[in-house]
Amino acid sequence: MTVTQSVIAVETLYQENPRVASTFNRYNGCKIKNRSFTDSLESYQNGASKEARILCRNGREPTKEIVLNLLTILSAQDIKALRTKIFRYLKEHGLEAVASIELTRDSDGKPNNRVHFHILTDDLRSQRALRRLFNTACLSSGLTREAFRIGYRKLWNGERYFNYFAKFRYSREVILFKKGLRIQKFYVIGQWYRKSKKRYGKIT
Repeated sequence: MTVTQSVIAVETLYQENPRVASTFNRYNGCKIKNRSFTDSLESYQNGASKEARILCRNGREPTKEIVLNLLTILSAQDIKALRTKIFRYLKEHGLEAVASIELTRDSDGKPNNRVHFHILTDDLRSQRALRRLFNTACLSSGLTREAFRIGYRKLWNGERYFNYFAKFRYSREVILFKKGLRIQKFYVIGQWYRKSKKRYGKIT
């Protein structure tokens, strides 16, 4: 079966009733902050807060957002394989960006087991050129034109957008992925960070 086909018996990707509070806040007797993106709504906010702070400390302001919607229901394995192919193509063609993956809602506000990516960049290429780049990246990964949709918009204050990008303080909009799917929440395309991301994360 190819990625252009809808998957019929795919496991639900999202948590229908996520925990509100974290399941742990200690490790080996030491108090820690749980930053898991799947443990609970509380731990998600802890992780989102750190991600937004790291983006701000990097000092690089995005000017554009591209939203890549995958329009078919895919397994976690297919999503990860597609993401790898698409992002590799974008990196090879000079894009520097950060990205996050989110579960998509239907018009009734309920998750529909599909996903989309928010991608922030300060790339100087025109909207037309970026749309062409993303379309080619998706088609080269094996998707058909009916299996994805590309959205684009300019950002007038990209640094202030980091909280929304990470969904920090937007807990009502967060849908948690199921535990154990091993779907990474945030990604880097190319050399977005001026220093090591881990170094920014260690700043207190």
